[in-house]
Parts: sequence; structure tokens; C-alpha cells
Amino acid sequence: MLPGARPLGDAELAKLLPLKSNLVRLNLGGSAITDTGLVHLAQMKNLERLDLSRTAVSDAGMAPLVTFLVLIL
Repeated sequence: MLPGARPLGDAELAKLLPLKSNLVRLNLGGSAITDTGLVHLAQMKNLERLDLSRTAVSDAGMAPLVTFLVLIL
């Protein structure tokens, strides 16, 4: 992370929704994303690769992503 930068969290993830049709890869590893933020990711149907390592996302929180036909985590 850059000096002075804040970690990306659920609220910031919601701000990416206008780009949802263009996002294919998203690296959120080490971010402050939680289960709550995955509701926003579920709207990004073009995602093919997603890194959620080192986040507070639980197995149960992954439920909104089960509708993806192709998604590599």
C-alpha cells in the first residue's frame, strides 16, 4: 500500500459498481473487504479472477458469488 493510503473496504468497493461491466480481474488481497462487501462483487458478472486472500471474508460470505459461471479465486 502507498504511504498515506487507506485500505480498500466495503464502502470503496461499492464505488466500483459503475465499472462493473469492465472489471474482469480484481485483486483485493490484503484489503479491508468483509462479507458485507461481497454483495457488491456479486453484481460484477464479468469477473473472471478475484483475489480475496488476507481479507476478513468468510466461507459463508462467499455465497453471493455462487452464481458466477466462471470465476477463479
